[in-house]
Amino acid sequence: MHRYQLILAGLLGFILCNASRAEDAILHANIERTDANLFIPGGVKVIRGVLINPADKSVGPGTVWGECCRHWGMAHLGLMLENVDKRNNRPNTLRKVIEASLKEFAEKSGHPELINAPFLFGGMSKGGGWSAELGQGYASRTIAFNNVCGWVGKPDANLSMPAVIVIGGIPDGFKMLDAIPTQYEPARKKGALWGLAIQWGNAHNYGNANSLAFPFLDAIIAARIPANAKPFDGPVRLADIDPKAGWLGDRTTWESNNATIAPYADYRGEKELASWLPNRYTAHVWRSFVSKDPPVQLGAATQDGKLALPVFKPTEKRFLLVPKGAPLKLSAQMRPDAKVRKVAFYDGDILLGEKADAPFELLWQRIPPGPRSIFIEYTRPDGSICFSNPALIVGLP
Repeated sequence: MHRYQLILAGLLGFILCNASRAEDAILHANIERTDANLFIPGGVKVIRGVLINPADKSVGPGTVWGECCRHWGMAHLGLMLENVDKRNNRPNTLRKVIEASLKEFAEKSGHPELINAPFLFGGMSKGGGWSAELGQGYASRTIAFNNVCGWVGKPDANLSMPAVIVIGGIPDGFKMLDAIPTQYEPARKKGALWGLAIQWGNAHNYGNANSLAFPFLDAIIAARIPANAKPFDGPVRLADIDPKAGWLGDRTTWESNNATIAPYADYRGEKELASWLPNRYTAHVWRSFVSKDPPVQLGAATQDGKLALPVFKPTEKRFLLVPKGAPLKLSAQMRPDAKVRKVAFYDGDILLGEKADAPFELLWQRIPPGPRSIFIEYTRPDGSICFSNPALIVGLP
């Protein structure tokens, strides 16, 4: 679309849609026998990016993806190929659909910046593998990708975009663990800023991956998209990431309840093989995420009890969308074999409070907007420190 056509489309969209711009919008198209749904959160005046799920067409408010997009000022594009398992050349078809659907949605919505907005990719299994392939294919336009239980990424393709990769710790027929030495390690040796985490107790399922993925993506979005970016006239120049500004997680220690993490400069292991993490916050979440079968887990509920985290199961998502101003009661849920002297509740690397007496509860009153990962640091009777797994809390505006 010509620049002046984009401006005209924007003006027309403003005239037609200004009265309802504050409302959420969902648009639909079918291109190349592929459903494409776009969610634009209400109140977003300039779309800063597009989060794309290449194998999941469900979009809308009240989901983790949708509400995080609201926080980021981004649109959410969900795709689903018809008769997916019998389609050929699927990544190239998805590229055509992405470009054609965003052109159509730009005209319909009055958001011409959709044509040039940077991309964020995420998905599971084939959707995770396609997120890696599409992200690497749109390298200059890709903020990051999130790949859960999909083939990691191509070490011989463009490695300039950060990524968060989660693989189930139980070997299965998909053999995704085999991609660690064949794809992840070669990519890291070439400098890929990719964070890898094992999700213990899982085989080929999404599980609780969001509790690591969304804080990781939140940090990368903040670091890569210029604060004043307005993609009307052309593509956004994404900021480069300095590897040495990040942290590293020691993969040789993740079969424990206290994996080793350190700032890049202080890390004493093989930096090229460690899991790369964008900041101190995500490093602390990673350590909690890879904690193997801890006997202590986080509980959380609103004071009225209407919203609560489900009881911990390794294969299930654990998240809460918390209304603005609603405090949460945090608690420690313990197995019979747990022996604990003290617990501390953390929001990433931020201490929320400590409790040395049962029932080990804390009221968290000021929940920041956007995705936060909360976990427990517990001290055993011998003084050793261990960590629960995290849960994702999304503070709503």
